[in-house]
Amino acid sequence: MFGLVVSPFLAPTPAGADPIVSVNPNCGTADTRFIAGTAGWPKREGGSGVCHYVYSFYVDDQPLPDRTYDDTLSVFLNTEVDLKAELANCCPFFQLSNGEHMLTTIFISSCEGGNTETTICWRSPFTVVASATRGDPWENDQRKSVDGGGRETMWIKFDPAGVCDIPECPTIYLIQVGRFMGRRSGQSNWECLDPSWFFPGRARDSTAYAAAFNDTSCTFVDDVFGFDPYANGGFDRLDRQIGHTGAQGSNPDTASFRDTPHVDSPLEFDSLRVFFEVNALCGDGASAGTFLGRTFWIYERSGSAPLGMVGRDPSKSPDREQPSEDFKAALRQYPRYRSGFVLPFHEPPEKKAGFPCS
Repeated sequence: MFGLVVSPFLAPTPAGADPIVSVNPNCGTADTRFIAGTAGWPKREGGSGVCHYVYSFYVDDQPLPDRTYDDTLSVFLNTEVDLKAELANCCPFFQLSNGEHMLTTIFISSCEGGNTETTICWRSPFTVVASATRGDPWENDQRKSVDGGGRETMWIKFDPAGVCDIPECPTIYLIQVGRFMGRRSGQSNWECLDPSWFFPGRARDSTAYAAAFNDTSCTFVDDVFGFDPYANGGFDRLDRQIGHTGAQGSNPDTASFRDTPHVDSPLEFDSLRVFFEVNALCGDGASAGTFLGRTFWIYERSGSAPLGMVGRDPSKSPDREQPSEDFKAALRQYPRYRSGFVLPFHEPPEKKAGFPCS
């Protein structure tokens, strides 16, 4: 899509300069007025006579009419371009399809009186979505149901449709990390519980959870018997039966899974709580490895109750932040159980309005 070739003589922005070429808003529908605003281009220093400035704009590979100015003042030049109006006037057959787009701005200045020509190129990404009516993919993130036997199930949902600032992604996974906590009879404090408390007579379960368990954070990836850490897809057939991978782009789709936890409380403990953190992760495409947000829920069971209960974690709200350090600790531990697995997360890139042409 971004096939525009920039000639080698076009220099990137020089070090120390502070150009701003941004598209505002940087996400919207095909009907949105995307305004390209520029300011802060370096001006001539000294000399006399008239300076000539030319702005050339390209949306993907489509050129727009140039903007030209003559200016004798040593001040920053500002201009705005309505991309939708420009495209309608010059290129009625060009359509801003859903997905990622790139505005390329080439700035050329030349002045009379012996000044050299300056050429700068800048790229500014923006996104078109089918609809931009929502701002929160976790808007309806949790739903509880009860089966005929009284067991409670938590349904988790991440819906990117209509949320502009979620990057295009063909596959959205959900990863769940849990923390086991127990409270002894007559005590008020909660203790971290390792897997040996829960599987004293089940060596396979105990060994698997122990390998995936991070002692420092008291957490584990809650998919230790699978081939990957994803709760809603990937290589695990069972995950595909209880979950569904999502997508963002021209055909957005909801990522979801369900969980019906049941853990026996150790005899030494009066109550059990499992705290869950679920993060959405882009698994493929240009944004692969980008975490998109997180939500939190809990499972509780008292020692005398035959079944536990599920619900939203009252101490935390869903957000668009990066995973917690405890979540990352559990994910780092995962390859020790599932050898050869490549960690899917990385530090998020710095958000920028644009970048120099390479």
